[in-house]
Amino acid sequence: TPATGTASWGLKLDLQRGNNNIEVRAMDLAENISDPVRLSIDYRPVTVSNDNLVGAQALTGTNGTVALNTDGASREEGEPNHAGNRGGRSVWYSYQNSSAGILTLTTADSSYDTMLAVYTGSLYSDLKAVGANDDASKTVQTSRLVVSVAPGVVYKIAVDGFAGDSGSLDRKSTRLNSSH
Repeated sequence: TPATGTASWGLKLDLQRGNNNIEVRAMDLAENISDPVRLSIDYRPVTVSNDNLVGAQALTGTNGTVALNTDGASREEGEPNHAGNRGGRSVWYSYQNSSAGILTLTTADSSYDTMLAVYTGSLYSDLKAVGANDDASKTVQTSRLVVSVAPGVVYKIAVDGFAGDSGSLDRKSTRLNSSH
């Protein structure tokens, strides 16, 4: 598809999910054509609003339930392994409490093998692990994590699928329960 203009131009492309290979050539006014430049673009549309750490969904109150759908979630560049596993379908939450207490998180009733991890910090480069859990027990592949929380500290919570597992789940079957 030709693009026009001498100094600045743009071209809208419809990318497919996954790897897209694009070849670009330039032509000057004398109709000299450059050697091709090949670009490889890995397109992963964001379909889960809290797929990225910076888009962490705030958990409020002392008790709550959140529906999860991790089919469209992904792993970000620089994201740590959660509970010792690479995962690959993480969603993020944040939690801040006004007083010291205990935060209990569970993914009970999930239909897939989950992992939970709690961190302090706001960027991947400065995350510090507070706690993590891969399986609530030897026979339960969902996760349960209990951590102490300090007043005013913002905690980042990752929910991921073991080895990239995911689930399309509704409020009735999957919960991230928090209480203190």
